[in-house]
Amino acid sequence: MTTSPTRLALFMSLALLCWAIVVAAEDKPPRRDVTEKRLIQIDFSLLLPDLFAVSPDSLHVAYGARAEQKQFVIVDGQAGKPYPAILGGMLRFSPNSQRVAYGAQQDRKSFLVVDGKAHKPYEALGAGTLRFSPDSQHVAYAAVTDARMRVVVDATEHPPYTAIVPETLTFSPNGQRLAYGATSAQTASTSPTAYARDSSGLSCWMDNQGSPTMALALAACSLARTGNAWPMSSRWASSNA
Repeated sequence: MTTSPTRLALFMSLALLCWAIVVAAEDKPPRRDVTEKRLIQIDFSLLLPDLFAVSPDSLHVAYGARAEQKQFVIVDGQAGKPYPAILGGMLRFSPNSQRVAYGAQQDRKSFLVVDGKAHKPYEALGAGTLRFSPDSQHVAYAAVTDARMRVVVDATEHPPYTAIVPETLTFSPNGQRLAYGATSAQTASTSPTAYARDSSGLSCWMDNQGSPTMALALAACSLARTGNAWPMSSRWASSNA
């Protein structure tokens, strides 16, 4: 018996459809069971704005709260020591998620609190300067003394400048060197800094607008030294020191 062209075409279409269904079923990703776990319960009426952080491993939560005219930081449900004020925008977990740092105020002085321990008080702390090293062993920030700013690494104070450029503090990948922007004038352009992956050198793009009154410097130092600075006159600069 001869098969008509119409029946043959229908048979081929059904065969292709079955083959497509089988291939689609094989390519379908395996089903994953999704579960939710509540890390912490927060009373948002006590929450301080700009003071909320989640650890890099997504297992810890820290936030600022207020109660009875005091402010404090809560980490995984455990409240820290209360202070008259907790500085906004300075709450940070370390890269290994095991350490927490934030700024606080007391007796008209500002200071850093790391792992629950208060560091040396200063006139003020530099906003946007708090950094942990990639290995989580060191913490750096800018502080104000005598109307000038200096970078502090752990307990080591670097030389003072008119200002430390915000958001420029950068640790080398091995955590042993630090770079940051500093200025001897009242105005400066924010200049990004970056280290080579092997921590051997750094580069910085700067724009001093040709102004002789503004000397923008890039400071790089070993943690074992007090710090060195190199004034930059060109728009592009790099250092292997």
